[in-house]
Amino acid sequence: MGGFTEQFSVAVRAAGAEFRAALGGDAQTEVEAALAERAEAQWCELPPPATADRPVLAVDGASASRQFDHGWTMLVAHALAVGLAEPETATAVRFVRSTVPGAVVQRLGGLLRRLLELKVALAAARRGPDAVVCIDGSLHTDLPHLIYPLAVPGEEGLPAELVGCYADLFRLARRQRVTIVAVSKSSSATFFGEALWRLGDDAIGIDAAAAADPALPEVPTDAETLRRFLPGGGYTRPLLLGNHGFGRRGPPLVHSAQGAEASVPELVDMLRTLPATVAWHQRPRAGEAPLRIDVPATCLGRSERVVDVYMRWLPPEAVREVAGWVAGWYGGRQVYHAPLYVADRLVRLANDTVDGPYLAIVRDFVGRAVEYERGRRRFL
Repeated sequence: MGGFTEQFSVAVRAAGAEFRAALGGDAQTEVEAALAERAEAQWCELPPPATADRPVLAVDGASASRQFDHGWTMLVAHALAVGLAEPETATAVRFVRSTVPGAVVQRLGGLLRRLLELKVALAAARRGPDAVVCIDGSLHTDLPHLIYPLAVPGEEGLPAELVGCYADLFRLARRQRVTIVAVSKSSSATFFGEALWRLGDDAIGIDAAAAADPALPEVPTDAETLRRFLPGGGYTRPLLLGNHGFGRRGPPLVHSAQGAEASVPELVDMLRTLPATVAWHQRPRAGEAPLRIDVPATCLGRSERVVDVYMRWLPPEAVREVAGWVAGWYGGRQVYHAPLYVADRLVRLANDTVDGPYLAIVRDFVGRAVEYERGRRRFL
C-alpha cells in the first residue's frame, strides 16, 4: 500500500494547485479581485442570538436505495416534523426496474424525500399556527429542476405534485401566519457572486423582462467567496430570487434544454405564481462553514412572485429578525441548527435498518429470500 500512498502524494501535487489556491485569501483573477472588493460592502454584522417568541418546528427527511440481484431497485424515504406534542411522520417505498438509468432513479429518490418533507411540513403547520417551520435544505434551488419530465413509469406526475405541495404550504403559511425557514448546511450556489457582478449596489435589481445581460464570467461558488474574502461571522445582504436559475428571464418563464415542449404547461403556470424567495448566506462565527437560508417572500410581508423578478438586493434589516433566530439556533460546529439537529438524529435511515428489518419485511411480503446485489451483500 505504500506505493499507492506515494503515488497519491505525487498526483496531489500535480493536480491540486488550483484547489490549494482556492483556500487562500488572495484573488487569482481580475474577476475574483472585483468580487472580493464588492463582497465586503455587502457583508452584514450578525444580530445578537435571539429566541423566536412562538413554537419552532423542524422538518427533515432521509432516503436510501438498494439494488436487488434480479434487476430491481428499492427506494425508501422517510420524513419527520418535530416540535409538536406528537411528531408528524411519513414513509414512501418504490420498486423500480434497473433498466431505468441510475441518475433518474437517484432523482426519483430525492423527489420522494422532498415530497414527504413538504407533506409533514403541511401537516405540522396546520397543527401549529403562528409557528416557525424550519426545513432542511434549500427551497429555491429545487424549483427549476421540476420543469424536467421524470422518465419513470408511473411517476411522471411527481414533479407537478411537488409544485402543488409547495403552493399549498406557502398558502397555508400566509393563512396560519407561519414563517418558513429553510436551512442548507452546504451549498454550491453562486447567486451572491452573480449579484455582486451584475447588480453592484443597485437596489432596483433585474426584473423578469430585462434584456439578456452579457454572459456571466466564471465566478467561484458563494461558499468559496465567503471563505476566502469574508472569513468572519456575519451574513450576506439578502437577495430576492424569482426566476433566477430557470434558464432565461423573458416569457415564457422557463425553458428546458430540449425546448418548451419538454415542460408541462400547467406545471409552468404553477411555478410562475409561487412566491419569490429571500435568500442569504450566514456564518455563525469565524472559521465555520456558512449556512444558506431561504425564506418565502410572503413570510416577510412581500408580494413578488417567481415570474416578477430575476434577482434584487433587499436591505439587511429585511431579514434581521430571522438572522437572529438562526444565530440563536446555532449550537457549535456539530450542531449548526439545534431544532434540525434533533430532527436529523430521529429520522436518520441507518444501514442496519435498511439491511435488517426492512429487508426482512420485503422477504416476508414476496414469500422468498430475495437478495441484494452482490456488491451490497459483501458488507452484510
